[in-house]
Amino acid sequence: MLKKRPDARQDLNLFVVFDAVMEEQSLSKAGERLGITQPAVSHALRRLREMTGCGALFERTGNGVRPTAQALALSESVRPALDALRATLRQTSEPFDPETSRQVFMIDVPFGIDAILVPELSARLGAAPNIEFRIGNGRARDRLRDLRHGETWLALDHEPVEAPDYHSQLLFKDPIVVISRSNHPRIPEYPSFHDFEQLDRVEVGWPGEHMIPPGVLRSDISDRSPIVFSVPTVATLPLVVEKQDYIATLTERLARYFARSFTIDIHPLPAPAPSLPVYMVWHRSFDDHPGHSWMRSVLRDIGATL
Repeated sequence: MLKKRPDARQDLNLFVVFDAVMEEQSLSKAGERLGITQPAVSHALRRLREMTGCGALFERTGNGVRPTAQALALSESVRPALDALRATLRQTSEPFDPETSRQVFMIDVPFGIDAILVPELSARLGAAPNIEFRIGNGRARDRLRDLRHGETWLALDHEPVEAPDYHSQLLFKDPIVVISRSNHPRIPEYPSFHDFEQLDRVEVGWPGEHMIPPGVLRSDISDRSPIVFSVPTVATLPLVVEKQDYIATLTERLARYFARSFTIDIHPLPAPAPSLPVYMVWHRSFDDHPGHSWMRSVLRDIGATL
């Protein structure tokens, strides 16, 4: 007697489990994300194989699992279907009114950009008293996954995202400058790279994590100028620089922001260098979300006026 296959209409959640394993490449991590146990994930995959008639979907590796050819083929249909469902669930028939909305917006912002963006953002919320912004820095997380699942609504980054189903829009470009304490005794009116490389430097971040991505600055400064402090936040830079004979490199907008409150001088680089672009990135399932559209419009306005 043949075993009756489960009714597919009652098992759509199996595709959610399958999609989580495809993303995490791990049964245990997929279970953690979905709030279920690893045995429950294994059971769901087994039921999915029975429902679809597929063979093995994943093979075990030393670090987790990898999809089989059948899983990859299945994912080509499952992923866009789930994304379309999320987009549908995110839609609302009610127009978005910032004056009355209680929407919570979750934005991922690299350190440094938050110092100039958040004050401008807060200045525009006088007419939106109930809207809440949660600004985080999820550099260590899977940013694209968080955007897809709505754990982050929008991210700012220095590079556009080329992955399918994601949008990247340039907000602004920011030149790189050098800051020092006012009237620094060892910096002439027109400093050269040689002048800068003789001075100790303060840097934001730890090895492998930088406010200014590697390759943007000329090696004269980024490699030869000795680092005396690596500090965890960009807000520490002017506090250290204005009291000592150190220098620091950062973006021009951020330097101008700090110059309002600290006794520092801003020096252009002796030779042209690429400006640092800032993009906003989001998943296409938010394209038609009225609140998300409003948020992107506010950020575009800020980017044009900074």
